[in-house]
Amino acid sequence: MFERFGRWVRRNASAALLKTGGAGQGLIEYALILVLVAIIVIVIVAVFGSAVGNLYSNVINAI
Repeated sequence: MFERFGRWVRRNASAALLKTGGAGQGLIEYALILVLVAIIVIVIVAVFGSAVGNLYSNVINAI
């Protein structure tokens, strides 16, 4: 999964670098923000994933 995402980011960032003018710079900035948000989400899921899974299991068992 992470390899596909990395290829997608590299491909889109490379395409943005080929553009001239300010629009390419803005696209790069948006791509970097997207990568940062994705990394933060991955870390949060890695840290709290099992706790959330246990919470859902407890709720389902209580029902």
